[in-house]
Amino acid sequence: MSRYRLAHQPAAPDQALNLLQLQQAQAAGAGLQRNPWTRLNWIAVGEKARLFAAGDERPCSPELATALCSAGVNGLDLQELKPEDQQCVLDLINLGHLFLHYKDG
Repeated sequence: MSRYRLAHQPAAPDQALNLLQLQQAQAAGAGLQRNPWTRLNWIAVGEKARLFAAGDERPCSPELATALCSAGVNGLDLQELKPEDQQCVLDLINLGHLFLHYKDG
């Protein structure tokens, strides 16, 4: 289901980010945006979740999976996320499923 209408993998950024760079970008006002062609789904597995993006699987918390699969992507604060969830967000950015954008102002 997460591969729906996705003929190719999303384009990854020119340079992969590390967690510190991602935290610095968010501190400078960057928000997260979902790639419009990426379809995200998740299932619960015990107290954790498996998030699927374009057919690939990533472990995370149910709270992060819910936020990523809803309109709550832009409001995520990396500092408040568990380390596993921070890594999941970073992986999704480096794979092109999420990207950083800066708010006008």
